[in-house]
Amino acid sequence: MLDGPKILNNRIYPPSPHTHSTAKKVNKLMWLLKNFFISTIIFIVLFFSIVFWNRSQIKPTKQEITLLKEQLGDINIRSEKDIFHISQQVISKISHKENLDFPLSVINTLKKKSGFCYDRSLLMQKVFIYNNIPIRPVYIYYSTNGTDVSIFNLFDKNLYSHNIFEYKLNGKWYMMKTNYVLTKSITLSEYLDQGTSVPKNSKYIRYLNNRSGQFIYPSFIPDIYFF
Repeated sequence: MLDGPKILNNRIYPPSPHTHSTAKKVNKLMWLLKNFFISTIIFIVLFFSIVFWNRSQIKPTKQEITLLKEQLGDINIRSEKDIFHISQQVISKISHKENLDFPLSVINTLKKKSGFCYDRSLLMQKVFIYNNIPIRPVYIYYSTNGTDVSIFNLFDKNLYSHNIFEYKLNGKWYMMKTNYVLTKSITLSEYLDQGTSVPKNSKYIRYLNNRSGQFIYPSFIPDIYFF
């Protein structure tokens, strides 16, 4: 309890200024904690709402699965050899040409037989989801002049990026190439250390498919999800 006026020798003394100062600090701290708690709850709810919405958009439809089987043949994954086969089929049948469809469409990509890394990535992600294999998108970003980048450069207009994803097989996470055929299982760190497709000093964000929400409808929602 905070001190009130004190009576001493029949005289009333007002509370100490120090008491008022302490009360203000306590009230301010409680206000900050309350707002922090509310903000955290809002962030968590918003984040998982985005994740589950994007999951609903990424989950393959019956029409997509039918067309994937028609175009790629057997899409069942029983071993890593099947993964290499699917990679070979996608890279050979989907030429590296720009596809202006928005949002990304597996059906249009397969019909036009063209697309960039993000088109191929989405196509193969759906195959893995169909096989109940855990995946997580990876957004890789870098500078072409060799300088280091950070998360603060995410919205730079001259920032370059590459779209891949990781899949979990036999308890370990591996990455899927989207511009070249995958011929052996490789981790993300091993891929970056090679410095062939992207510079060695590239940065990445897991669970993010695109920095500006341009791949999944609607475009104002960040492309964040996992399976």
